[in-house]
Amino acid sequence: MIAVFTGNNQQLKNKETESLLLKNGGSDSFLMLSYEEGQDIQILEESVRSEDIFGKPLFLKIIHSDIKELFNTLKNPISRFSTSKDICVIDTPSLTKPEKTFFEKYDSTIKDFSIVKKKESPLVFVLTDAVIKKDKKNAWIVLQRLIKENASAEEIHGALWWQWKTLSLVASKEKNLTKKTMSPYVFSKGESAVKNFSEKEILLGLDELMKMFQNSRRGKCDLFHQLEIFILTH
Repeated sequence: MIAVFTGNNQQLKNKETESLLLKNGGSDSFLMLSYEEGQDIQILEESVRSEDIFGKPLFLKIIHSDIKELFNTLKNPISRFSTSKDICVIDTPSLTKPEKTFFEKYDSTIKDFSIVKKKESPLVFVLTDAVIKKDKKNAWIVLQRLIKENASAEEIHGALWWQWKTLSLVASKEKNLTKKTMSPYVFSKGESAVKNFSEKEILLGLDELMKMFQNSRRGKCDLFHQLEIFILTH
């Protein structure tokens, strides 16, 4: 079986992958393998061609931001999944027409999980303002309001990431260059906020935001929950 999940709603893609796995007996019924962008392509080629390892079918998950890079290498060997007990899940933002035609030819399950783009909520900026002022109580209240308004975790994460990047640029040794390239309002706001944080706190915040996003893509954590922890600890 081949399943292709496209779109930018990582939470729903992860849930669909888990559901597919459970419907077919759960992780104990498979040899679980995954390939992520940046790993050695040879590992993926060997995984795709592997059959009946240790007497268990294979559950292979491929996560890649541009499946086109892998398509020419994979399209022939990956077709075998359509007629075997093995399952291949491809997690990618989108498919080109030739790629979609190829997967349809092999009766693949293709589902899109895209977040409908909405006008960014002004509350997001109220949230980031509260966080950089270290007003944890108000930041938490605003986060709950955003959740009730169906704001996506990705939107909230993106706003916080942008704010932390601004803090790191304003606090850097290249401050004068940053001042020339950044809008006066954003720079002035960042310069005021950076006084509330040590350099270590800013760098730690960037690292935490990056890791929580990566882990949520891999299905290892709930992004909303990690954002709540971040807000209450910074």
